[in-house]
Amino acid sequence: MNDMTNAPSLAEATGGRPGHVPISALLDERDKRQTERARADGLENQIAAMLAQAQPPQPLEPHEAVKQALYAQNLRSSRRFAEREYGKDQIASVHDWAARQCDQDPRFNEQMRGAEDPYEAACQAFNREQVLRTVKPGDLAAFNSWREAQASQGAAVQAPLKTPPRTLANAPGNGGAGRSPIGPGQAFAAVIRR
Repeated sequence: MNDMTNAPSLAEATGGRPGHVPISALLDERDKRQTERARADGLENQIAAMLAQAQPPQPLEPHEAVKQALYAQNLRSSRRFAEREYGKDQIASVHDWAARQCDQDPRFNEQMRGAEDPYEAACQAFNREQVLRTVKPGDLAAFNSWREAQASQGAAVQAPLKTPPRTLANAPGNGGAGRSPIGPGQAFAAVIRR
């Protein structure tokens, strides 16, 4: 209460005039406002720096069950197309081979999971492996020499010239066995009897 007695009265602070505000009060308010503004700006800068350092939000991944369902549907349709093209027996053996490969090689498994047409990709990989198993380096050299011999032999042999096809000008008539009678009433004489 002692502080209140030492404080100037409102009339003394305003200089005795109503509506008058002393300059010292205005300057004090301005200083408080500037201090608060600087503090708010500092906090905004800290928030902006933290947001800049934060990683951008990752897009939401579809639920794992949806991904599995889409992959299973893709496998079914891929298998149907492959069975039409290569036959059910061939695709069954490719499927067994690819399942073993997926179990043994995680990279092959990822390739098959990422393939747009997994059974077609598996068929191509299966065929490549079959070629690598059966063809030896010596076989390749023999095949290349045979192919060169065939190409040189094919170039040496010219196809015989064919006779030009017959034209309508020299073709026989409309399948008639002989000449048709010409004259009034003779065209239908054999068909219409009197």
